[in-house]
Amino acid sequence: MTALALRAWQLQRAGLSQFDEGVYAFSGLGLTDPSQPHRLFPDQQKFSPPVYFSLVALSYLVAGASDRSAILVNVILGAATVPALWWVARRWVGPGAALAASAMLALGGAHILLSRSALTDVTFALVFLIALGAVARALERADVWSGVVAGLAVGVAWNTKYHGWFALVIAAMAIAAKWRRERLPLSALRAALRSWVIMSLVALACYLPWALFIQSQSGSSAGWAAYFATMLRIDWFGNIAQYAREQWLLEGAWSRASVALAIWLVVVSRPRAQAPRVTVPVAALAIAGATLGAAGTAVILALATIVRRLKSKTPAPYFLWCMVALVALWFVMAPLYQPYFRLLLPFSIATFVLAGETIAVAMPRNTGPARPFVAPAEIVLAAALAIAVLMPRATSPWMATRSLANVAEMIDRQVPAGAAVAVIGEPPLAFYLQQRGHPSFDRTTLKELDRGTAPVLVVAGYYARKAANLRDGLRDRSSALEVLGRFPVVPSDLRLIDDYGPTQAPRYRALPDSMYDLVLYRYDPRR
Repeated sequence: MTALALRAWQLQRAGLSQFDEGVYAFSGLGLTDPSQPHRLFPDQQKFSPPVYFSLVALSYLVAGASDRSAILVNVILGAATVPALWWVARRWVGPGAALAASAMLALGGAHILLSRSALTDVTFALVFLIALGAVARALERADVWSGVVAGLAVGVAWNTKYHGWFALVIAAMAIAAKWRRERLPLSALRAALRSWVIMSLVALACYLPWALFIQSQSGSSAGWAAYFATMLRIDWFGNIAQYAREQWLLEGAWSRASVALAIWLVVVSRPRAQAPRVTVPVAALAIAGATLGAAGTAVILALATIVRRLKSKTPAPYFLWCMVALVALWFVMAPLYQPYFRLLLPFSIATFVLAGETIAVAMPRNTGPARPFVAPAEIVLAAALAIAVLMPRATSPWMATRSLANVAEMIDRQVPAGAAVAVIGEPPLAFYLQQRGHPSFDRTTLKELDRGTAPVLVVAGYYARKAANLRDGLRDRSSALEVLGRFPVVPSDLRLIDDYGPTQAPRYRALPDSMYDLVLYRYDPRR
């Protein structure tokens, strides 16, 4: 309930702000409203496979087409990820580690922020977690049915984000790690590999329809691959540093207090006779979470778990090896891509699981005669909460993000009722105008301006000024553009961090300028 409350708090203040959010909102609209000019947003295949925007469409059918319906998908699934993590981790890692991991996720600032957006990442984090749980079960049981179920789960993840197939890589890494560390007999190794082949074939069959859809589009897979090539950033160390700064920036009071809460939950969840001690090192760990932040502390604790597991000769379950493999794979691969902090959600969840195991193991039980200093768990929790509240914060997941919705309202008052509006580079604004009766679905590219001969209304903003092709296109048409109005926009933290990075984003927030202003034009192709 806490996870749901934090994600749904003042949901009426949440809106669409980031480019991709408008894409998914439009694709969901196209699936549910046959009167729209397109079933999907143009070039949807460049943004994501179909699972998330299909869920948006389902939400529209249940609650009506709106920005809130699109965001509600992640509010619900983001909250559902917490008990899902507890259930999966409890089975393989233990109840204490599961409680600690789910507490850190429930209060995580980045996860709360993204759960109040209309992006694919929170949904993907849930289905990817479920997929890894199913993969671990299939590898443990090594039967055909478990392999098929795992393949279906991986197929859903693959159809949510394009790197969903990484679950198969993680499974292969887990098999290799378990075989090397535990000297599995060849029969067990063959059984695990057979399960991997089954799940891989089923997952591929699930993804094949979308792959064929990509091939049917203009430019087919070559255009799709070329688009993703533009997102590669071969600056591994620089991107690692940026990811670290982004995670630090997103730490709020709840997130910082989550490590202390995780420790407290481990204490109170055990019978009194087995209640663990809260020793000085454990108390220091809680304070470290409040000062360093939960994300950074979880990474340190996860590394401790990995080192301990590598040194131990005790067999580890496949799920734990999957978590270790996920951390290793994301650590290597994520910094090779544009450093969007939302890409780290699966990595963060894995570090929470591994950190939870260290927390559970680090709590000595009251069984020996030694009497080290013991701090009551409530005192540790209170101290960590006080520090977490006093720490400065640059972002808030509950910041109002309805600036584009407000601009759409102002434009609606200024233009004739029902007038079509071409919105260049700002799909969320186009969606809001569409909702206000100004057809915009098929008016999101410069090509649409050249198809008519009569004057049309055009809105352009930050993305149109940033993207070279849009910027040059507007400049080439400048003689035919007449400015009708300018509208200031307050960017969301999500958009600001994406656009400016963790260093410049706080500076912009302190000293905002006109970079995000939207401009309303009348475009007359006859001029």
